[in-house]
Amino acid sequence: MSADFQDPLPGNSLPTNAFPTNPLVGYSARKSRRRFLRGVLTGAAVAVGTAVVGSVAGFPGNVIASGYADPSGTSPAQVGSLEVGRMKVATENFAKFTVRERDQTHALFNNTWATPNEPHTAMIAAMSSANTFDAHLTWNWPNPPSGQPIHAYHAIYHGLDTAAGICTDSRYPFQVSQHSSLRLDIPNVTVSGGGGWGLAFDLFLFKQQPFSLQNVQSEIFIVLKRQAYDVPPEDATLSSCGVTYGHGRWSPSSNVHAFWRKDNPNVPFRQTIDIYDFVNFLKTRGFAADTNILTTTDLGVEPVVGSGVFTVDSFYVTLT
Repeated sequence: MSADFQDPLPGNSLPTNAFPTNPLVGYSARKSRRRFLRGVLTGAAVAVGTAVVGSVAGFPGNVIASGYADPSGTSPAQVGSLEVGRMKVATENFAKFTVRERDQTHALFNNTWATPNEPHTAMIAAMSSANTFDAHLTWNWPNPPSGQPIHAYHAIYHGLDTAAGICTDSRYPFQVSQHSSLRLDIPNVTVSGGGGWGLAFDLFLFKQQPFSLQNVQSEIFIVLKRQAYDVPPEDATLSSCGVTYGHGRWSPSSNVHAFWRKDNPNVPFRQTIDIYDFVNFLKTRGFAADTNILTTTDLGVEPVVGSGVFTVDSFYVTLT
């Protein structure tokens, strides 16, 4: 790792031996955490499968490289993840770990379905404490496969993530009729990169158990930001928490409902969103029902080609 590394935020660069001691406070602390995490993902050699951890000045010595056992008990030991002090890292396909935010737990999942002849890198690093976290998810997909442009969804999850095998909240899963609002506060989400990508919520309403693709009533895909990333033709609009979204489907028979922000895509996402605004939109059009079951709430990046980074430090869910 170089002595200093660049930060798009204003301020001085952080030396590699300066591990932030207080991850809880303010803008300066957030700048330091994010610079440090970028340095780890770009400059630290990590080979989890062989228990080799690159030397990074300032790291404590208690490295768990064979797997990560979450102390809260919400996730089992995970091959491909490690913990170094307050640092957690996932470097392999399908590696995951949990982080805390106040009284809630979230999961970060390096979800990829690449083929062996599709070279790529995808990593997640997070600093966490008992009450807060700061996560960076990076990707590099130089050669997308023909006919399958989407091959990953690097994301943060809250609830029951059936693919990762983790449930972070005992209130999930639940029937739509059990609640009237599901709000998320995501004040500091950023995403940037070259090539093509989409930052989106990807939610599933199931008709019944088991929670398989065969039992999906509707998939709700809410695109917050995108670059060289296609959406279907618009057939309607809706508003959630002061932001207008377009709606469309790729075919009349599709159960995938895409929504996308209609404001300037270069404007950072700094707001609250209510998932029930989108559920109710589908209910009034016969595409969802009160008996449908929501399993999880998640936000992630679908890379198409190129490289980039997605940062998030709050994903608090208010369910009423």
